[in-house]
Order: sequence, then C-alpha cells, then structure tokens
Amino acid sequence: MEKKEIIQKETKKEPYVSKEDFERLMAQGNRKDMERLFDYEVIKFKESKKNKGEIKVLEEYATAYSGDYKKEDEKVKEEVEREDILLDGNGRSVSDLCEDVSNILKDKKILFYRPDSRQIVEVGKVKTKENDKNIFDGFLEIKDKRFVTLIEMYARIGQIYKGKFGDFFGVRSLSPQKASIILASHIIEDLLPQIKRIFSIPLPIIYKDKLTFPKRGYDERFCSWLPYDSPEIIDKRMDVKKAKEIINNIFSEFCFKSEQDKTNAIASLLTPYLKGLLQSFNERTPVFFYLGNRERVGKDYCAGINSIVYDGKILEDNPINTGERGGNNNEELRKKITSALISGRKRMHFSNNKGHINNSVFESAITSKFWSDRMLGRNEMVNIPNEIDFSLSGNIGVTYTPDLANRCRFINLFLEIEDANSRKFGNPKLHETILKDRENILSALYSLVRNWYDNGKPEGSIPFTSFSDWAEVCGGIMECAGYNSPCITDKNNLEVAGDSETSDMKQLFEICYFAHPNTPIKRNEIIRLINGEEELFSYLDFGERKGQINFGLKLRKFIGRIFSDIKLEILDRNVRTSRQEYIFKKGGNDGNDGYVTPPPKSLEDINIYRGQTNTNYTTITKLTEKEQEILNLNKEKSKEFTDEELKEAGYSREEFEVLIK
Repeated sequence: MEKKEIIQKETKKEPYVSKEDFERLMAQGNRKDMERLFDYEVIKFKESKKNKGEIKVLEEYATAYSGDYKKEDEKVKEEVEREDILLDGNGRSVSDLCEDVSNILKDKKILFYRPDSRQIVEVGKVKTKENDKNIFDGFLEIKDKRFVTLIEMYARIGQIYKGKFGDFFGVRSLSPQKASIILASHIIEDLLPQIKRIFSIPLPIIYKDKLTFPKRGYDERFCSWLPYDSPEIIDKRMDVKKAKEIINNIFSEFCFKSEQDKTNAIASLLTPYLKGLLQSFNERTPVFFYLGNRERVGKDYCAGINSIVYDGKILEDNPINTGERGGNNNEELRKKITSALISGRKRMHFSNNKGHINNSVFESAITSKFWSDRMLGRNEMVNIPNEIDFSLSGNIGVTYTPDLANRCRFINLFLEIEDANSRKFGNPKLHETILKDRENILSALYSLVRNWYDNGKPEGSIPFTSFSDWAEVCGGIMECAGYNSPCITDKNNLEVAGDSETSDMKQLFEICYFAHPNTPIKRNEIIRLINGEEELFSYLDFGERKGQINFGLKLRKFIGRIFSDIKLEILDRNVRTSRQEYIFKKGGNDGNDGYVTPPPKSLEDINIYRGQTNTNYTTITKLTEKEQEILNLNKEKSKEFTDEELKEAGYSREEFEVLIK
C-alpha cells in the first residue's frame, strides 16, 4: 500500500485525537512520524462530561504532503494562507502578541475602537431589551470569547513545538484571559480604526465646504459606518416640485388639525436627514410631539414613517409616563437612554404617553449635546455625544411641564367622526408603500437640501432659541422650498392644552384675585381656595406634605408673572415658606417681567418693601433670630426642607437653590 493511501486511511479512521494524545505524540514523535506528515489545527474545545478538548487532524494537509494535491477549495486556501502568530512566552511579551494581533486586524475594517465608550466594537444587529422587534444596526462590544474565534479567521495562533524531526508550528487557541488582555490594551486601541457613529442611510454632509455623502462601509473622514445594503439616493437631480409631491403623498390622508401641524410633520421627517448640515452631529433638535384628540387618530402611525424611511422598520419605546403612580421613572429612563447611546441608536419614539410628563432625565437629554452616565455593569463613567432624535405621542389629556413644552414642536391630529374604524383610505397600506419607495423619498429629501444649498444656504426667518442651529438650517430649507417655518409657536399647546402647570396657574391667579384682591394671603389659604377645583393641579396630593412642598415651590416660580392682567407678588422672600404672604394685584400685560424687586438685604429694606405692598403694615424694629440668619445669607441655618423631603417632591438640592434665588 502506498504512503498516500496509508495516510488517508489513518486520517479517515481517526480524524480526531484527544488533547492528551496530541501532546503525548508531539513529545514522543511516534505514530509514523506524525509531526513530519501532518499539521495540526485546534478547531474548538467541546464541552463534555469529562471536559476534554478535541483536536482535528486536517485531512487536506496529509493529502497535500503526497505532492499531487490541488487547492480547489477556496476556504482551505484561505486557511492555509493565514498568518502565523506566536503566543507570548519563550522571550515574547504579551505586548508583542497584542501588537501582532492588532496589526493583522487594523486593515480588516471588522473591529473598531470607539473612544466615547472606550470599547472595542463591531457593527451588527442590535435588539432592544423591551421589544425583540426593535432591531437596528448598532455597536456590539466584542467579548473575549468571541474575540478568540474571530481572530482565527485571519491568523493562526500557536506556538513552536519541538519534535523528533525538528521544530514545528502547532496551532493553539487564545485563552479567554489572553483575549481579554488584548481587548483592554492601549495597543489595539491605538492601531484599530476609530468609529463614532453608524449611518442607516447616506446622509448629505457639508465637508470642507462641499456637499458630500459618507462612503459605504467605513469612512475615516467621519469615523462612520454605512451598511453596504443601505438604500441609495437614486435621483440626485430631482426637482423641488416633484420632491414636494412625493412628500405630500405621504401625509395627504392624515387628519392634521391645521396646516402648521402638517408642516411640523414634514419637519419631523426632514430633521434626521440634516445631521450632517448642522454644526455638529450631536447638535440638538426639538422633540416632535404627536398629539391626538382621541384614540385611533393615527398619531403613532404618522410617527412611524420616520423609522421606516431611516431604519427600514418601525422602532418604538415604552411611554415615559404610563399614567400610573410613579410613571415618571427617572432612573429607568436614564438607563434606557444610556443603553441606546452606547449601542449607537439614532431615534427614540416614546409612544402613548398618559398622565403628567415630568421627567428631569428626559428634559436633560433633549438639550444635552453630551450624555454622561455610568457604564451599565461597570463602575466607569462615560461621556457620549448625544446624537439621538426624540419624539413622543399621546392623546389630549396628557400634560407636561413648561420646560418640555418649550422644547417641542407639536403635531396635532384631530378626528371628528364618531367611529374611527369606519374611515376609508386611498392607500390603506401606507407603511408598506413607504418601505418600497424609500429611495425615492430619500431623493426627495435630498432635493430639498440641494435646493437650499444651491441658493446660498439661507437661514430660517423665525428663531427658536433652544435650538438655534436647527431653526436656521431646517427653517431655511423648508422656507426655501415654499413651506411654512417649523418654528412658528403653537401657543395653544404651550399655554393651555398640555402645559397644565401654566394653565392651572392662570386659573389660580383669577380665583385668588377674585377672593382676595390686592390683599396678602398665605399659602394654606390659597390651597383651600383651589381644593374645590378638581381640575386644578390634579397631579398634586395636597393632603400629603410632599404635595404641599411641591405646590409651594411651583408658586415661587410664578412670582412676578402676569396672567389675565393679574400679577403675583410676595411680601417677604426671606421668611420661611409657611409664613410667607402673597398678593394678587391688577396691573401689567400677560408675560413674565421678572421679580418685583430684589430680595431685601437689610431691616430697612424689609420695612420699605412691606410698607409698599401692605398699607396696614406696622414697621418692625427688631428682627427675629431666624430673619437675621436669612439676611446674613446663612444658607445652612435657613434651610427649610430636608434633602429627603425635596427628593420626594421631585427636586434636588441644587434645583431647589436655583429655584428660590
């Protein structure tokens, strides 16, 4: 029998040998000179009851030794051509191993270093925890065990063994511990390409004063990744008229309450497309709030258009407030936003909100260009650029804080008919149509951008202080195309419909002035007057101390404000809240003209101020010890509420100090 047939027979008979047999054979040089005839490769270590590893003898290597083997299998060819990397030991340091591994991976564009989170990542499909259907292209942190097999796609890791007929290279997988050391090394961080963002579609970007697009795959100019299967801009010369027709067809069957609401819906669709035209990718943009006058009005169906155009699927998140007690969970939302930013998400839509939205974490996320938080599962702080666009939805009855209202663009939908399910649509499968027509829609959006760019990039005519850059760019693009400005304020939603705090205060001013015109009144009396009004401050429980504290703090915020020509003043800011007296007096126009007078700094100031605001006031000649402490600005002795009481009322000590200044 020829040598070739013997080798093939042996290999087919026993394609696997145990790890112990492998080490013994290599040390002894037995079994027909195996170390000369075969090259061994560690494929994997299989878990078993005895927890033993197995090593596969590659039959192709034995056949190739006979001299007449043709490399027909491309996969085998790639395996043979992989570069050998020696493990550390025998004069090699771990740093040498790190450098060799990093040099092989640096040009492959499969692993990247993300400096914001200090992670080695790859781009892949990410699922949100709350919904398995929420799948998007995002960052996946490379774990040590995955790294072990991933590096073996491009290199053979092993060491030099001494055999009877000389030294040879034997394959041996990295241990997870070694892989972990490599992933934590500054060497791999320095050599791998840096990545900061993932684009789901080709966004127009102004780069070196020219309008351009990111490359597919990795683009070092923007430290970005654009999937190879992302949609294309198929018509870069589309005219504005056709672009507006395409966009109008998208929104033609929604029951917008006004033309401005439709304008705001178009602005919502356009805004994610403008990231590369703003001053930075993390320039903040307003929240788009979809409000329905009833159920089944189509608010989330309208909001879902953005996700389909940019992500190819609908992505939704649970509401910020479910309407239940404790619905505004700051800590839970903080974790959710941190997780979204780390994974590279670009959009978050919180659907079907109820009750009163009062979430300080969300309000901070809206305007913060950078998001600082502790890494989930680690005792490590990160500072990540905030590139997420936020949107909300809810029906009439949902309320929100003035701070949130002033950072929103509202999209009101109003349906008059009794049975919402009886409506008939010309295109009942709009979402499916949009998905099929993504490339045309993106071309239409690009047409609006190119029209604005070719006309000298005019700025929008109406400012939006909270988002000035967005107002200039988005407002400029829409006005240049013949749309209304998206920066026109919806006074109804700001002052009446959703901002219940301002609306309630307006009614409170009227009630208190009618009962006690131009007369000092204490907080408890104010609470007594409005307790019979069920709709006023319905989210506060005046029977509990927490509700009373919260109401007192809200009352302070409106000192100096004017509603219905009624102005709220306070006799003495420096006495404790329970002793303070308020005056509701006529005079002035609606608006906020600041505080009535600076806080008194002396006994004389107190007497002058009290005499001006109360004609029956008796001049005081001696301050109480408490009043003297306040005048001396001794904050430690003059604190009225404990940190625990403030926390229950929803305020931090810092927020409280700012509020009472």
